[in-house]
Amino acid sequence: MIFANSTGTTTPVREWRQPYAYMPVFLVVIAVLALMIGGLTLYYVEDRMVASAGESLALAAADIADKLDRILSYRYSDAQAFAHAAVFQGHDSKAQSEYVNSLRQLYPVYLRIGVTDARGTIVVSTDPARMGQDRSGSEWFQAVRDRNGVFVEDAHTSEETGGVMAVTFTAPIRSQRGAFLGAMTTQVGLPVLEEVFASTTRALQLQRGTGAGKIEWQFMTRDGDVIVDSLLRQESTVNLKTLGLPSALLTNSAQPGFIEEVHLRRHVPVVTGYAQTEQRGDYLGLHWGILVRMERSDILTPIRMMLWKVGAAGALVFVPMLGFLLWSTGRLRREWA
Repeated sequence: MIFANSTGTTTPVREWRQPYAYMPVFLVVIAVLALMIGGLTLYYVEDRMVASAGESLALAAADIADKLDRILSYRYSDAQAFAHAAVFQGHDSKAQSEYVNSLRQLYPVYLRIGVTDARGTIVVSTDPARMGQDRSGSEWFQAVRDRNGVFVEDAHTSEETGGVMAVTFTAPIRSQRGAFLGAMTTQVGLPVLEEVFASTTRALQLQRGTGAGKIEWQFMTRDGDVIVDSLLRQESTVNLKTLGLPSALLTNSAQPGFIEEVHLRRHVPVVTGYAQTEQRGDYLGLHWGILVRMERSDILTPIRMMLWKVGAAGALVFVPMLGFLLWSTGRLRREWA
């Protein structure tokens, strides 16, 4: 703005800016800062929720591995104790049959229990259809015939297991002088062991709430072959290590843990806890890999639902307030002008 003085010359006068001219910009900056802080807070909260869920999944995998170790080490000891029973030092087949059938009733974890003679012929079995069959060519029979100790055969399906995935424990029966008299073999079906997974995952599901999403689990052999799958039943058809699944490769590590990865089948982000079964006493262990996983979106659903509710409530308050401030600022600017 320019004014003329008494001499006729013009003198520039500082132009006064209207108050509240920058108020809209100020409000927009505050809104942007609030959104940035909210976004960073959401990122931090989601990161902590994923880490917490991963730790829970890792603990569940470690708990399952420990339970499996205990169950299988007991079966290892059972095979030794059963084979040393005095009834097998004689030739009373009826007494031996009664003993074996009583074991089957006392220990329902066993799928089958059988006894062979020194030539490999089954002379006692909880499955009468197998009586008289020749098992001299079986790996488990040859292993205990040629050396002492319990032979453990990893989970597999065969004619001997009736098509059911099972772990086999075989111990030699020897005379008091050490002569080989035969072999006792016991089979533990994996469907029985699945209850170990089911009980642990049910507890974790209850802890996280019924609406927290489904928990999947698998366990696999040392080489990576899936032997139990909670959803697809892909036993002996998929090798997770060959497919390069990160959690499967990490089961060889010494400590349980968790990792964020992409689901091989559904191609969605998941969080997977992993652990491995270990040696326990004389039982060397099968070194199975244990995987327990949840979808990442299921983990974050509770916090996102809460944030939607908080955001909607905040919008109901903040948006009208912002509109009122902009309207008030506009009126003040017009009145000042």
